[in-house]
Amino acid sequence: MEGIVLRDTDEITRFTRLYKYHIDKIVSQHPVSKKSLTQLLSESHPYVELQDGSRHSFSREELKKFSEMIPRELWDLLKLPFLIGKISGTSIYKIVDCNNSHIEMLNIFIKKNFLDKDETEMRQCILTYRGLRKLLSEFSSLIILTIIQESDIERYYYTEEQYI
Repeated sequence: MEGIVLRDTDEITRFTRLYKYHIDKIVSQHPVSKKSLTQLLSESHPYVELQDGSRHSFSREELKKFSEMIPRELWDLLKLPFLIGKISGTSIYKIVDCNNSHIEMLNIFIKKNFLDKDETEMRQCILTYRGLRKLLSEFSSLIILTIIQESDIERYYYTEEQYI
């Protein structure tokens, strides 16, 4: 982190506690479990419970619009909300639990001209900032944003030049 100069152990300890507090706040907004599109569409008030005990509600309109874009055979395979992590120090985003269903979803979005090919790297479920903005503009209630911590960057890191 450029620009921050820590002078002594007390200052480092305070900084570490503050950093941990903010990371814990972000993690507390992660879902306890996820639900399939089929299940959410059948609920009168679709939601999932979050780690802190609160609820994340889904927009019925967004669920309907999403279901119209995605083939029925993926409805039970795609679990919502999508947890998308910003890779620290970059403008690159990743669907955290990337699997074949997510890859197929991104492929469909490209085929339907919802996303441009240069806004995603499908095999790793990587999105550029532009790609993420498009998803958020249409499906913000289906997404929870998070941060991929430094310890995880080796697993997820791609240089910005490759995807932007």
